[in-house]
Amino acid sequence: MAYYNYSKSYLEDRLAEFKELLSIEKELDKLSKENKLANNYDLYEQYMCKIQTYYFDENIEYAKIYANTKEELIEKTREYLKDIYGLDGYELLEYEEALQKAYINFIGQGYYQIYNSIGCSGDISVHRIDEMLKIALSSAMMKYEFDDEVWEYICEHCNDI
Repeated sequence: MAYYNYSKSYLEDRLAEFKELLSIEKELDKLSKENKLANNYDLYEQYMCKIQTYYFDENIEYAKIYANTKEELIEKTREYLKDIYGLDGYELLEYEEALQKAYINFIGQGYYQIYNSIGCSGDISVHRIDEMLKIALSSAMMKYEFDDEVWEYICEHCNDI
């Protein structure tokens, strides 16, 4: 197939990046199955740094919230948002309302992060760090799918992956 918008070296670089992300995905799957991520914040930071080399998502708060129960997670999330943003009056009401509607996915003891897209869609979600890595990785991989020519090149070379 002929590629018109990009050089072969550019497409090869994107393919190499995608392969690296697939490798990270395999590592994360293994660590998740062995339950080695939920309580290891240093490992989370290491993998998040690798993923954000390819795609940086500014909506991820680095809250480092440790919780044993859903109730504890909700309270610590509320405290974090209030402390970090110094909220008062109207802003606090906006965050409290968003927190009431928040998707809080408590899946067990461990560290949690906040995905805060209040500025964009008005939503807050809270995920355990192993789940947050999967969300970030999915977003990083998705950027290749949105560029038709790059995605076609990757698909054509899937047998290499």
